[in-house]
Amino acid sequence: MYREYLQKMIGFDKWHLNSLNERFYALPTINRINEILQKENPAGTVIEVGCGLGDIISAIHRRERMGYDIDKRAVRGARILHPLTRFRTGSFDAVRDKKIAVLIALNFLHRIDDKECSQYFRDLLCYNEVDRIVVDAVQSPPYQYAHDYEKLLGDLGYTLEYKSRGYAAYRHSIRKILYFRKSWDV
Repeated sequence: MYREYLQKMIGFDKWHLNSLNERFYALPTINRINEILQKENPAGTVIEVGCGLGDIISAIHRRERMGYDIDKRAVRGARILHPLTRFRTGSFDAVRDKKIAVLIALNFLHRIDDKECSQYFRDLLCYNEVDRIVVDAVQSPPYQYAHDYEKLLGDLGYTLEYKSRGYAAYRHSIRKILYFRKSWDV
């Protein structure tokens, strides 16, 4: 109810109202990232690009965490809902000069073509040191683009570490969460 009131006040997109429980991939993803952070304690910040209202990034057990979203209204809502997490308006291009333990980019890259998606990651990795990347792969159709992250991120020096079995997504599609780690032999 509070989120609905907040949505009417601020005006962010209604699809942000979905709770973590309604996004079947969210809680397992949060748990896996928290497990990685607890076991390995990699140096750096955890960053989520496309954070929306910040539910995922705010559930990560790391003091140094930051969410980015291009929707100023979503960022405003995120700051109200999660005051202990830092949020910025922007996307991949806004992330500069960071040591990143885990970069999370879920539930929006399927709207971006392959060339642009590849350029986003190339630019991000040019300006930042990133240990792990977490993305979601969906089927096309019904989603506009289904990226080959193993090829895209493999070409950038990352190895697939884990792929989820899949979660129900829009129109009987499947969403798989992929976890990549920087290859040290590159």
